[in-house]
Amino acid sequence: MLVQMSREMLLADPAVQSNPRLASDLGDIHVESLATSLARYDYRVPRHSHADIFQFFIIESGRVDCHLANQFVTVNGPGVLVVPTNTTHQMSFSDETIGYLISISHGLLSAFECISGSGDWLTVLNQPSWNTLDAQHEAVVGGKTLWALYIDAIDHRLQLTANTLSFVSSIVTVCADSSAKPKLVVSQAQQRLVDAFLDDIENNYASSDTVANYCDRMNVTERTLRRATTACLNLSPIALIHKRKCLEAQRLLRFTPLSIAAIAHTLGFSDPSYFSRRFKQLTGKVPREIRP
Repeated sequence: MLVQMSREMLLADPAVQSNPRLASDLGDIHVESLATSLARYDYRVPRHSHADIFQFFIIESGRVDCHLANQFVTVNGPGVLVVPTNTTHQMSFSDETIGYLISISHGLLSAFECISGSGDWLTVLNQPSWNTLDAQHEAVVGGKTLWALYIDAIDHRLQLTANTLSFVSSIVTVCADSSAKPKLVVSQAQQRLVDAFLDDIENNYASSDTVANYCDRMNVTERTLRRATTACLNLSPIALIHKRKCLEAQRLLRFTPLSIAAIAHTLGFSDPSYFSRRFKQLTGKVPREIRP
């Protein structure tokens, strides 16, 4: 039987009581299956951020393509994708993805940190990260796997339990144990330019605009834009444009009766054969293989 950790118990904890701000601003925890959450968005999460919420995407299986802060990554489960507060993110999930999204307020995470007494959680979780789950994390807390802990936690949706605290502690353990990944040195100006470019792509990916057209609208040279996208995302501008076109093509192939030629035209390709070749280069499949 799970030990209940009510909000009243948290407020009564000496570590929380010693911090008046925590006691007055605990916030909430929300757990939702990815199948439920993503179905509302056709398995695509548009660019956004949360001012006071940490999010943990628990990917048991499936693939995720994501723009996370100033990085573009493709990951495959099992693993934990950590999205800190104020982190801009945009994601596309394969339709077979299985897992859960856990959203925890900054105040509640701070309270958990105080009660655990096991280190600086907020520092560990301050950077967006992908943390693969492997054999070394099979029993991170009390002989239970991380999967077993989160199943225990979601059994009491929207309630605080001892297993919720153990689960969050386990995520921090996984993140702290993960091998450090090399960080690219990116200037704030480059980050702003790439963000503006991604926003422009979102508004114009269905056009036949060239990289030069995008550069003209942003009043930058192609060389400057290429340097910025390479530094931030390790991708060229044209690759980012084609990735976004490809993402929309997959949606149209799965959810509309449009012909491949019509989809190519809709996305600004004058030659359906060229569209099919680019699609295969990016997905490993020809368009007709995506059709349900």
